[in-house]
Amino acid sequence: MIDEALAEVDGLFAGLIYLDATDPPLPQRISKNCFRNSLAVKLDVICNACEIRPETDILNAPSSTIHESILAREAAWSSIRTVRDGMQILWDHFIDISRVLNTSTIDNLRNSYHDAQGICYEGVFAFRYTVVGPKPDDLVRIFAFCSLSYVITRLFCARKRAKQSDIPAGIRSWRDAIKEEDERQAFDALAAQMWPEAQNHVHFQDLDPGHPLARSTSTHGHTLGDPTSQSADYTNLMTDPTQGLSDRALLETTTRVSALEMTSTFMVVREYIRDNCNFWHRIAGSGLVSKDHRSRLSWWHKTPARMECKQTSSYIQQLLAVEHTRNTESRGIVAVAETFIKWGFLQSIEDIKLYMTQLGGLLFDAETDRQSFCKWIEGFSGDNEKPLKCPYCSHRDNHEGNLRRHIKNRHGNSENGKAKQSKKSLRL
Repeated sequence: MIDEALAEVDGLFAGLIYLDATDPPLPQRISKNCFRNSLAVKLDVICNACEIRPETDILNAPSSTIHESILAREAAWSSIRTVRDGMQILWDHFIDISRVLNTSTIDNLRNSYHDAQGICYEGVFAFRYTVVGPKPDDLVRIFAFCSLSYVITRLFCARKRAKQSDIPAGIRSWRDAIKEEDERQAFDALAAQMWPEAQNHVHFQDLDPGHPLARSTSTHGHTLGDPTSQSADYTNLMTDPTQGLSDRALLETTTRVSALEMTSTFMVVREYIRDNCNFWHRIAGSGLVSKDHRSRLSWWHKTPARMECKQTSSYIQQLLAVEHTRNTESRGIVAVAETFIKWGFLQSIEDIKLYMTQLGGLLFDAETDRQSFCKWIEGFSGDNEKPLKCPYCSHRDNHEGNLRRHIKNRHGNSENGKAKQSKKSLRL
């Protein structure tokens, strides 16, 4: 059960990363005044407008009238696109609320997420931690997860799959899981403004300039730093993938995490992921990328691990150097692989190539495109050689323009015709 849930949530991550790379959200804010409409009203607008069709409905449809794999994929994209848009609305609302509250703890929280993508990814990581440990116990993870759950619950309410009373039901348990008192008070203040439905479930704190929270300089939360790395614990994974992890913390999760998993706050996210679970499982490589913390710790302490990190990093950098020459699907797949390498989920070049090949089979509609992609990723080795090779000599370069000039200057007009013919074959 845990392995299944882990693969599904990692597939959701892959889907979010791919969608952000191939269909990025619009950068502008939706509202500049959080008091003009409530967060619930704003979310209901997009939730009522979208059409979410779980893949279970698709699989039950007559096979003669649909292409199951394509429709399942489109159902998954529609699902995460709606949640991503909802998290953008929530983020805009949170920005305004946090500036009104104006406390150092809440300011630190806002800075740690960086943007809507950050809070969304941190919320998904909190789900992952709840499943495999260590248990979330800080404001950064728990507020992000409750925010994600709130957006999904509003979506389910619009689809008559949840009741309004489900929204606040589990929030108190998550609030109480926050370790630091000043962070619990910050959670209360934010919840009172953002989720008034939870009024009777959480003891909200009113803040004034003299309140201890307003003077707090707590930095117990984690900082995402680089917005491309998405998660606090994984920002510096390549240099120290064991940070924040311990056997004691992992042991504690087996005895204390069940209460959080039983909350409606958790269950609604679990149900949302299960809606497209088959697709998420496949896009996670059927578990290929799903590493729990214990297995990552064990791998990292092996002697060859650091050398493998250098090789995998070199390999993905070779692809990134020329990805602008590829189609959108190829760039999206490389973006997923790059992120999973940073997080320690892909630990060898062999696994990277195998995983990207599997993604190619899922995401390319034309067989010729899939074969071209597979040939492209197999042409790189992960060594320190420059990725582009002259077809006439041993010269290599990082940029196609430089290589064309080399061919013209070194090989002259006698090779000009052949060079033009080979223009599309400059890559290994």
